[in-house]
Amino acid sequence: MVFGFPDSYVTPDDPKRQRTELYGKFCTEATNAHDRHRRWPGTALFGRRSHLRKAAAPRVINVSSGYGQLDGMSANVPRYCLSKLALNGVTIMLAAALRAEGVAVNSMCPGWVRTDMGGPDATRSVEEGADTAVWLADEAPRELTGKFFRSRAEIAW
Repeated sequence: MVFGFPDSYVTPDDPKRQRTELYGKFCTEATNAHDRHRRWPGTALFGRRSHLRKAAAPRVINVSSGYGQLDGMSANVPRYCLSKLALNGVTIMLAAALRAEGVAVNSMCPGWVRTDMGGPDATRSVEEGADTAVWLADEAPRELTGKFFRSRAEIAW
């Protein structure tokens, strides 16, 4: 394989075909990926932008994880860590994009919560895990935007 493409694209006997097909395949994959990512979070958030504008105190709260912190990532769950790191990055970008409209956008970590995912040995109740999200939705100053919180306190990205 070359650059992650199937061996069928590598044809040592025809270098021109090799370059053309590799480039074409790369462009197609890059375009498809761009189209998918361009639609998200646009569909999820910007499709609801009119609802945010009508709200008295518009807020977006992303549920992240300490595993999404740059110094909190674990090699045991790399996909989960990277997805939460990406969510934190989206939080920063959306906060910047929506700041002028008065929309507060933040991420929060509920901690290790006793749920189906967290299991019975988790250290926090569902109520404790939800507390920061409820605080961000109802009580936190709207000037707090583009931040990451746990237990109502800002934490490092």
